[in-house]
Amino acid sequence: MSLSTRLMLGYGLLIVVLLASVTGAALIFRQLASGIDTVLKENVASVRIAARLLELLERHNGSLFQVLSGGPQPEQVRHGLEREFRDALIAARGNVSVAGEVELIKGIEETFQRFIETRARLLAAPEADPLPQYDREVAPALAACRAKLQQLLDMNTLAIGVADRDARQLAGQAGTVLAALAAAALMLLAMVSSQMHRHLLGPLAVMQQAAEAIAAGDSRRRLPAAGDSELGRLATQLNAALTSRDDTSGRAKGLLAQQRQLLIGLLASLAEPAALVGLDGGVVASTLGDDATEVLATSQRSLRAAWSGEVRAEIAHTHTLSLSAGESFRLKLLLAPPDRAVGWLVQKL
Repeated sequence: MSLSTRLMLGYGLLIVVLLASVTGAALIFRQLASGIDTVLKENVASVRIAARLLELLERHNGSLFQVLSGGPQPEQVRHGLEREFRDALIAARGNVSVAGEVELIKGIEETFQRFIETRARLLAAPEADPLPQYDREVAPALAACRAKLQQLLDMNTLAIGVADRDARQLAGQAGTVLAALAAAALMLLAMVSSQMHRHLLGPLAVMQQAAEAIAAGDSRRRLPAAGDSELGRLATQLNAALTSRDDTSGRAKGLLAQQRQLLIGLLASLAEPAALVGLDGGVVASTLGDDATEVLATSQRSLRAAWSGEVRAEIAHTHTLSLSAGESFRLKLLLAPPDRAVGWLVQKL
């Protein structure tokens, strides 16, 4: 697997994990918000309605005792309380949020209707002592209706607790999942970083050190070419180029040495010792001996000045030069066809 494929795969998996974390967090928080909204809008409202129904039922019972005790109780007041109770039941039916709540509301309607009927019979034909009649006919219907309302209140209160427990459980599960995703992301990041350091940054540092050594003149130094990655193949190609350069340089040095030997052989064929000097003052070949050659080698500035003088004099073919070391030389300008100066033939006077 190539280095670019490894990096793309690692970063791709890391992006997938991060996207999964963000998406999962968004979905979980949305579900939590929905659950909280249900608790606030439905269950709490149902609890309030159940409490309101209990209050209205007690007011009905209180109004009945007020009439039985001889107090005034206008008919419209009783009808108003009954209407409020039935309106609250309609509101409870429209806010059903718990399984079995519809059946319970239907049972409340039935028990409330029995309470209304028994209350009406009691008020229509009360006995001399209405309390036994109340205990016998109205109280059971009232108790049944009150029990149903208490059951509705308890059902919705329990639903709030269940919703809160589910929300907490969901939050805990969400935290666990997000923690696992975060840990996976960190592990992937560590793996990608390790791969980058192992296969990219580390080899690059070693290659940099080798390149600095090569630039400093270490011709035998080569770049490390471990593995079959892009960097390994690049190092192999550069090493091949360096080897080719060294081979070419070696062949060039061999040819130059061979040509120099030919020039020395040519100079040795002359009647007198001589030297070939380039226009820059550098000694190319010499049979003058080590001392005279050393004098020429250290007098490049004077030789270049001589060449400048020859140019000003429109190239005189022979020139005598006295050097600071006390040596005198005869310089003959060497021309290549048609009339191009290439160097000096130097002979000692």
